[in-house]
Amino acid sequence: MSNKYFDIKDTLFDLTEKYPESIDLLVSIGFENIKDESQRSTIGRAITLENALKSKNINIDEFSEKLRETIKESQKIKNEIDLKNEDNIKITGLLPCPVKVQLTETFETWIENNKANFDYDIDYEFKAASFGIDWLQEIIESDSENLLPDIFISAGFDMFFDKDLFGKYKNEHLFSDITGIEKYNSDFENDYISLRDPDGEYSMVAVVPAVFLVNKEEIGDKKFPKSWADLLSGEFENSISLPIADFDLFNSILLHIYKNFGEEGLKNLGRAFKSNMHPSEMVKSDRKANK
Repeated sequence: MSNKYFDIKDTLFDLTEKYPESIDLLVSIGFENIKDESQRSTIGRAITLENALKSKNINIDEFSEKLRETIKESQKIKNEIDLKNEDNIKITGLLPCPVKVQLTETFETWIENNKANFDYDIDYEFKAASFGIDWLQEIIESDSENLLPDIFISAGFDMFFDKDLFGKYKNEHLFSDITGIEKYNSDFENDYISLRDPDGEYSMVAVVPAVFLVNKEEIGDKKFPKSWADLLSGEFENSISLPIADFDLFNSILLHIYKNFGEEGLKNLGRAFKSNMHPSEMVKSDRKANK
């Protein structure tokens, strides 16, 4: 059973991330561990809603209908609150996974320390970039700028330029760089490159570096790769894991490869590709080449 809110094949983690109101309902049928964020992130990723309900001998159709009504009512209340608080500052963001928790905690501390100086409320919602963009569909599909957040943060750049996403608002010049940053780090603004938006609409606020991880047990006698040129040389066919689902990082990789090595470089990358893994999985992986 599926509907516009969820599919029974969704994992409990994805479901509860998208609809926090589903947590209490799942707890009510015996999934107490879903209240714990760490267990929800681990166990919840490994079990689908369908299998969870089967494990408790719960009627899937009846529960799905109850969950759908719970979500529908919650969103109705949220929309009513949003209409009453149109003067609030709305901040929405997709954050790189390594910094999502730290940034959110720091942001909440800043709000707590400064809220006495505000004559408005700050509504915010941050998701990890690996969660994808499905939860933003209402904003993306709407033609109303009233649904747009006042500040939007994205771990990836493509969302800002894709005409099917936020890029469709760019031609309307609805955005403006308000950071006041006059000079970027010289790595990002020099005689060779400049990551500054020439239109003054978007701004870069932080950079998360990506690094190579080499499994020393698997590489054998091969020379450690120190550049993309090494990885694309043909020596590492069917041996590289890439974060395809982590759209912000993967798209940056593709652009870099195409810029420096052209279409042949992309083909060589495809030949070298072995598996799709999130960076957090890579650091813990003990996969062997013969698996």
